[in-house]
Amino acid sequence: TPTPNVTELIRVEDAQNPCFTGTNSSIEPEIGKYYFLLATNSGGATDITISQILGVENTVFENFTYFPNPSSGIVTLKNNTSIEKVVLRNILGAVVLESTINATQASIDLQSLARGSYILSVIVDGQSAQYQLIKQ
Repeated sequence: TPTPNVTELIRVEDAQNPCFTGTNSSIEPEIGKYYFLLATNSGGATDITISQILGVENTVFENFTYFPNPSSGIVTLKNNTSIEKVVLRNILGAVVLESTINATQASIDLQSLARGSYILSVIVDGQSAQYQLIKQ
């Protein structure tokens, strides 16, 4: 029976599909999505393992700080691990500032931006976290 809450359904029947090479196949689950699995083989045996994610431990951002917030000019970013990149988006999602950092401390200049709320995306060790930043 179809369910109105399904947002994505992927059906793979091709034995040559690269996601099934080797002896194990895995999916990187995302918080807020539900996954259902039906696995069968030619012998009819089925082994299913379902793991529920209650939260994601993201230690690379554990000591990340940014200040002052709100700010009318320079915002300082600090982290124990090197900050690779920052992207600042307006509330419509348009990129208004993008900078490669590759350091544990950096500053970004908001002086040329209009007053309002922005989303600061910070990338550390290939992982991304978002923070609200207010320009006065």
